[in-house]
This record gives sequence, structure tokens and C-alpha cells, in this order.
Amino acid sequence: MESAHFFCVLLVDDDDTSIFLSDLLLVRSRIADHTHSALNGEDALLYLRSQLTRQAAPDAHKPNLILLDINMPIMDGFEFLEAWSQLDFSGKDQVKIVMLTSSSNPRDLDAARHYGVHGFLNKPLTREKIMDLKIS
Repeated sequence: MESAHFFCVLLVDDDDTSIFLSDLLLVRSRIADHTHSALNGEDALLYLRSQLTRQAAPDAHKPNLILLDINMPIMDGFEFLEAWSQLDFSGKDQVKIVMLTSSSNPRDLDAARHYGVHGFLNKPLTREKIMDLKIS
């Protein structure tokens, strides 16, 4: 099986334990060179905007994978996706978004597809789940 690899993964989740475990898995498994976390969609957008303005900077970490929870305070996953759909920047089509959630509501899956989400994984994240993603 070919190994999945991402330069930078943005973890968007209000659960510190989930972020910690996902980060540990991604880095130790060498699936990601860098990770960044945000506790809600608003924080994620602020991070993304800061990285987009630094595109040419050698230390910019524009993610090529976003793991997005649905239920979060301030700005939930679907509100983030709506705001994301309004962003316009070079290389946006190379950023893959995968819902990583504990939700099993079929309406959430349908709503995620509406926004062009590339995958839908149930928590907790495992190496097998990330390796089985079809997000080319």
C-alpha cells in the first residue's frame, strides 16, 4: 500500500484530546511533516488567511489536508465550509478537506458532500483510516 503523505495537516476540533492523538499519529507515522490545530472554524480561517498571505515565505505552512470536526463552538464545521467556499486563492483545489467526527447522522454526510468534502471519517483517527482515504 502506498503511504499517504501531507506537507501540512490542519486539525480543526474543539476536543484537545482528539487533537493531541491525531497530531501524534500523523507525525509519528510520518503522514504529515507539519500539523497545526484550531479549536473551531473561526480559528482555522484566521490561520489559513495568515498562511495565504505568506505563500512565498519559506516557513509558510499552507495545509494540503484539513481534518474538520462538525460540532464545535463559535464556528462549526459546516459554517467553516461555507466560509471556505468563499475563499479564493491559488492552489485551493489542492487542499483536501476530510470530515473527522463522531457524528453518525446521515444528513451530515449529505451536507458534507454538498461542499465537496473529500472524505468522511469517524473518530478516532487511525493510521488505517487515513491510509484508506481516496483523496487524489
